[in-house]
Amino acid sequence: MLGETHVAIADGSSGTIVIVDSAGRVLRRLGGKGAGPGEFRILHAMSRCRDGSLVAVDFALKFVRFDARGTYRGETPASQAESNLVGCRTAEQLVLRRDGDGLSPAVGGLHREPARLYRFRSDSLLEQTLGTFAGVEYFHSRQGPYYLDLPLGARTVAALWDGGIYVADTDRPVVHVIQSSESLRSSEPFRRQFSIALRRLPVAPGDLRRAFDERLARIVNPETRRIVAPIFDEFPDIREFPYLDAMVVDDSDRVWVRTFEEYGENWSRWRAFDGSGVELGALALPAALEVIEIRDGHVLGILRDSAGAQSVARYQLHRASDDPR
Repeated sequence: MLGETHVAIADGSSGTIVIVDSAGRVLRRLGGKGAGPGEFRILHAMSRCRDGSLVAVDFALKFVRFDARGTYRGETPASQAESNLVGCRTAEQLVLRRDGDGLSPAVGGLHREPARLYRFRSDSLLEQTLGTFAGVEYFHSRQGPYYLDLPLGARTVAALWDGGIYVADTDRPVVHVIQSSESLRSSEPFRRQFSIALRRLPVAPGDLRRAFDERLARIVNPETRRIVAPIFDEFPDIREFPYLDAMVVDDSDRVWVRTFEEYGENWSRWRAFDGSGVELGALALPAALEVIEIRDGHVLGILRDSAGAQSVARYQLHRASDDPR
């Protein structure tokens, strides 16, 4: 997560949040492996809130809160920690996404489990549903109780901005805008939507295999990878990519979406849209980069090599006419 003068990096292997400066020098370490206050058994995710504070997720156990200086401010044991952390306005005001009900279908094959987007107060445990969307496509093996979110399948993505939340189902060229007051006791949040000028592209031979191998590489446990690998032979034929692959909102509230235009190349295209769907420009980034934030003229993300090792990378934005070196 980018701050004005530093970067906060969640290191799941050590259970610590490392604060480094722009030169990569370690300034401070937060947390650590354990079950005590401010510690993590499985450091699963982290988000820098709009006010500069940090929220980290100890998988299925608790949310841990730190202020903008990295001082421990408390934690909330809650089943909501199993949900995906979309983002936060403060360390107490979270936006979460929960995919499906966790129940395996009676028969194998392709199933789509809806995604519920909701706000959650980690200090009072109050929550408010903001909307239910199409969710994630999972493929369940017919040979055993194994399943995987379908590579190149549809899913719901969301990102926070100052005025609300942007949400998109990747198989539709439509962005939903959800706006609501900060009070969880307010009336139904205001919603609108706009279309973005993207088209579906054909899937070439080998694209699904590539996407499947990339998905397997993100599974840390080698035994799980071994069990899931045979599912590929059961996959349905996929002929078109989704409209988009990922979404990030920058500090000017522009929506950046990653497309499949250069899939299989060593770089990918990100397109920027304003809050009404007008395209503002495009950005070329390494295909292996998982973008976390775009702000202050920089892109922060995670690079993963062929062995699954991760590194944090920061890029400065350049106009097409500039020398990118």
